[in-house]
Amino acid sequence: MNNHYVAIVAFDTDKLDPEGNPKTKKSKFLIPGVTLFDAQNTLMDYLKSDSRGWDVKSITQFQVEDILAQKKGVTKIS
Repeated sequence: MNNHYVAIVAFDTDKLDPEGNPKTKKSKFLIPGVTLFDAQNTLMDYLKSDSRGWDVKSITQFQVEDILAQKKGVTKIS
């Protein structure tokens, strides 16, 4: 059975902060994988094609059954 992981990745934007460093925008990705190592490899393969600068902030295991058991509302992964 596959697990799922949520990765938070910060991407560089075109805007600069007062010190001249690029500002970042964080995005969340839902990644299937048997292990954390599998999920990390899948994410790295995906990010290789992105030309923006990026930084992986975290990867955590995601409890899918928590969402499937909810009766109202929608959980957004952005």
